[in-house]
Amino acid sequence: MNQKKKLYARKIFDMSRDQLVMKYHFLSHALYNLEPAGLHDTELDSFLYATEGMHFYYDEDRIIGDFMSGSKDTSRIYLHSVLHCLYLHPYFALQYENHELWDLACDLFVWDILDHLQPSDDRKMRSRLDDVKKTGSIMSAQMLYKMLDLMIKNKMLSRDDIKMAKNVTLEDDHILWYMPKRAAAGAGSGPKGQGSDNAASNYMAGNFTSVIRKWQKSADHAVAGLESALLRSGRLQGRDPGALVESLKGIRREEISYADFLRKFAAIEERMMIDDDSFDYGYYTYGFQLYEDMPLVEPLEYRELHTIREFVIAVDTSGSVDSDLLKRFLTKTYNILKESVFAEDGLDVRIIQCDAAIQNETIIHNDRDLEDYINDLKVYGRGGTDFRPVFEHIEEVRNNGELKNLRGLLYFTDGMGTYPKHPASYKTAFILSEPRRDPYVPSWILQYQLREDFTE
Repeated sequence: MNQKKKLYARKIFDMSRDQLVMKYHFLSHALYNLEPAGLHDTELDSFLYATEGMHFYYDEDRIIGDFMSGSKDTSRIYLHSVLHCLYLHPYFALQYENHELWDLACDLFVWDILDHLQPSDDRKMRSRLDDVKKTGSIMSAQMLYKMLDLMIKNKMLSRDDIKMAKNVTLEDDHILWYMPKRAAAGAGSGPKGQGSDNAASNYMAGNFTSVIRKWQKSADHAVAGLESALLRSGRLQGRDPGALVESLKGIRREEISYADFLRKFAAIEERMMIDDDSFDYGYYTYGFQLYEDMPLVEPLEYRELHTIREFVIAVDTSGSVDSDLLKRFLTKTYNILKESVFAEDGLDVRIIQCDAAIQNETIIHNDRDLEDYINDLKVYGRGGTDFRPVFEHIEEVRNNGELKNLRGLLYFTDGMGTYPKHPASYKTAFILSEPRRDPYVPSWILQYQLREDFTE
């Protein structure tokens, strides 16, 4: 693709976003959260418009064609994707088994939001959506999913109804929402190439917590802007702006599940290295003979390795750790970690109990080891809390030639203790067993507030 066409596509996007900013000032913060990226610079060629929460991907030919023909409103498509992110839809996707139904619930929800901002002429769709919701107020995509699922089970919703709703509400592709799960199934690790590699790796590596906070901050800006406009004029263009304010406030209450947090934390990364075994140097050298400076084939930049994937689970035993909760936590964590590695890889998990010092360490190689550990579990410690010994111990073990493939540290704690002064060279997440009382946590540590008892 020539630079001229790429430039035209970007200008169309910028113009579309500027129109939205002028029309919806309260969403200006959210509208600049996504970095535009043309699909020509990626290997994502199976869709036209999509986002994973950090980038907005568009097909350059399609965005130019839609603009010239007027068949599609680029600004509406972009606003549709931004609203998905604002309401954190990509980050809840893996919680739902029926991806088609979750996609539809999210699209219906966003259609409803857009209808609040600019009422639609589609009265049939409005009427059917109100029947689903039972009320004219904005609900969540999660509630819509449950209602749609119930209606299908009670045969109140047919395939034709679903098809009609999809045709009306579909604007973008949601394929990137399921990227970690697709990668675990061996379907590839997502976008590659200029402008998209960081997005894919960040999303899969678990750096989504900061992204969620960014969208929640945008929701706060939107609420402030809406409330200010309502105070100034007493009214706002659109249907029931008060419900829209309450809907945006609800974003702060949404929580990602521990399972999804951990899957993304432990997501499979792409393995970039030359595979000599599958590469024919004959064709490679013949290309240089024939064309002087151009080989006929290039070596593959990846290959499969049979490796052991290693994680450390540290347990803060300084307080009153409930042994039953700890057993459920360890079992849930181990099972999710096991799901998140390549099928041909092994999994080693070190469980460290620590208060102000290392009290116990056990290496789990398989399900039987975990079962034995759980059955014979004894909690050691009960002293003060110092997080540094665990980090120092990990470095010592790595220097001794162990933990060569360390994927990350999960620290089960209340968060009250002495932190290391310098960031670790591996991913670290603190699973907080209690609401935070101490405002200080180093920025390089991912945080997850545990609100589950793992009774299922």
